[in-house]
Amino acid sequence: MRETATVPKRLLTAREVAERLSVSVFTVRGFAERGVLPVVRFTPASRMRFRPEDVGELVELSRANASE
Repeated sequence: MRETATVPKRLLTAREVAERLSVSVFTVRGFAERGVLPVVRFTPASRMRFRPEDVGELVELSRANASE
C-alpha cells in the first residue's frame, strides 16, 4: 500500500501568513527559503502555500523566544 501525505483543505498564501505573523511577504519567503517554515508546493514552479498548523508552531516558537 502506498502512503500519501494528507493535504489540508485550506492552505495559506504567503500574504495570509505575513498578516498572521505581522511581517512582510518577503520575510515569509525568507523563512521558507531557509527552512524555518515548511512550504507545500504541488509542482516545482507553483506558488508557495503553507499549512496553518506549521504557521501556528512558528508563532508559538517566536512567543517562547520572546519571553526568554
